[in-house]
Amino acid sequence: IAVSKLVLDDYAAAIHLTKKHFILKNYIADEYLIHKPASKDFDQLKTFKIIAVGNLKESKNYEYLIKSFIHLKNYPLSLDIYGNHKSPLYPKLNSIIAEHQLPVSFKGQRENMHEIICGYDLYIMSSRFEGFGIAAVEAMSAGLPVLLSDIPVLREVSYNNALFFDINDPMALATLIKQIIEGKHLLNKLSEKGIEIARNYSRQKYIDEL
Repeated sequence: IAVSKLVLDDYAAAIHLTKKHFILKNYIADEYLIHKPASKDFDQLKTFKIIAVGNLKESKNYEYLIKSFIHLKNYPLSLDIYGNHKSPLYPKLNSIIAEHQLPVSFKGQRENMHEIICGYDLYIMSSRFEGFGIAAVEAMSAGLPVLLSDIPVLREVSYNNALFFDINDPMALATLIKQIIEGKHLLNKLSEKGIEIARNYSRQKYIDEL
């Protein structure tokens, strides 16, 4: 049983597949589906509060994310990162923020992310690798347009309902965010469709399929 096609392919490469194998996609906590999504006109926003969720690990690619904000210093936006930041990466990342006086903050771990996330306007995930990418689904359930690194598993999990950027291009994310501020993307459409997609990741559906 694999949580995504990517993981199933890994199984096939590493241990080979048996005759009985299938994908059972992960689920998000009930709180995300019960809680009312953010209600706002994203296409009319003039300032953007951006959120990223995930512990400080190499695979999350936070250095790329933070350095992107060096090219966005004169734009009306901020970034809050939630997750355990007790990591050897923290001093380096914090020094980049301090050196360039970036509007980026580490918020630590929180228990009520389903409530907190609704106070933001965009969600970003800049991962190099994910087995599933559950935080992106949680963000969609809250009605946030999501900006995701262009890796196959995030296209799979989001059903391509995201704005994707190339993590091999240092300017890709900064360029995408500038386009958003300039009104070149339909954020309301992403929000509405994301809420619908997130309903496919309910705990009850997971249990039924299992």
